[in-house]
Amino acid sequence: MPSISRDLRLFGLDLGALWAALRRPWEAAPGWPIFSWLAPDQPVRVVRADAPDAFWQGARGRMAQPPAGAPSTVAVALPQAMVLQRTVVLPRAAASEAAHALGLQVQGWNPFPARDLVWGWRRRSTPGGGIAADVALASRRQVASHLESLAMRQDGAAVPEAWVVPDDGPPIVLPGYGEDRRAAAARRHWRLCRALLALAALLALLLVLTPSLQLWLREAQSARAHAELAAQARPVLARREALVQAQEAMAAAAKLLDQRIDPLRVLELLTQALPDGTAVQSLRLQGDVVTLSGTTGDAASLMQGLGRQPGLRNVRAPAAATHQPGAAVESFTVSFQLDAAAFAVASRGAPAPAAPATVDGGGR
Repeated sequence: MPSISRDLRLFGLDLGALWAALRRPWEAAPGWPIFSWLAPDQPVRVVRADAPDAFWQGARGRMAQPPAGAPSTVAVALPQAMVLQRTVVLPRAAASEAAHALGLQVQGWNPFPARDLVWGWRRRSTPGGGIAADVALASRRQVASHLESLAMRQDGAAVPEAWVVPDDGPPIVLPGYGEDRRAAAARRHWRLCRALLALAALLALLLVLTPSLQLWLREAQSARAHAELAAQARPVLARREALVQAQEAMAAAAKLLDQRIDPLRVLELLTQALPDGTAVQSLRLQGDVVTLSGTTGDAASLMQGLGRQPGLRNVRAPAAATHQPGAAVESFTVSFQLDAAAFAVASRGAPAPAAPATVDGGGR
């Protein structure tokens, strides 16, 4: 059956060691001045064999008078003659590593049987950046005897704490007695503090982001309002676009009608302008250009007469007039350009153009 590996490695990187390295600088955070005011302030009554009871309360340290509230924790101060104390300076390290290093040294100092040894330590910072560890060693048997001798002054505490109280600084707590209850209360306190700090950070972040969130919400509302307005205006815009297209089509159609030549007006003009004796054999109208073919008695006079007509421009003969042998008339081809303003369909209601000049020659 394959075993489950607990080695936390990713691409050769030991994640467990990485997490320990990241956590190590924060282990001493509760002792930093910026966080010291958050430290739990649980009062402790210290029972001493050769002196009246003293009182200890968190960062305030030793007090001569008891606090207003009755202390919920009892500790027994061990006599100096019962305790062996040493001070060791260690390099800066995590609390767990310092405790392991001290444990190795305590084995060499221990004057008691191995099963009878109980020891504790407190941590102090040195000017050189190291750790000053005050170590206290005692005999479990002697500690138990001393606690039993002061049982009447413990106010019914199930298991009091065992302290070594130096002349200065905080006490050294020997493990294995009643310190777990106070440690559990301290952990609950720090969890509550972390939760409150996280909540305060979240509120501060929201306070900073509130103007940006408001602007974002306003932009979102404006975008939704614009989309709704565009949806409402879409049918109107479609009808407007259709109306514009229809107007453009009508304008284009009107322009075409204005430019379209009325063939009836052209025929009316030719009927009046052509001299008598002229026979039209073909008439072609392409846009505003008229090409006329036929026979007449004098092609030159015919062209001169057409050139004098109002509304006619560029009168010319694409081919020379020909005279058939034995015939009294000439075959001609004439083309000219019409003025759209005078011959357009829209101008049919306009006044008729002036009467054409009489062309000399025979009748039509």
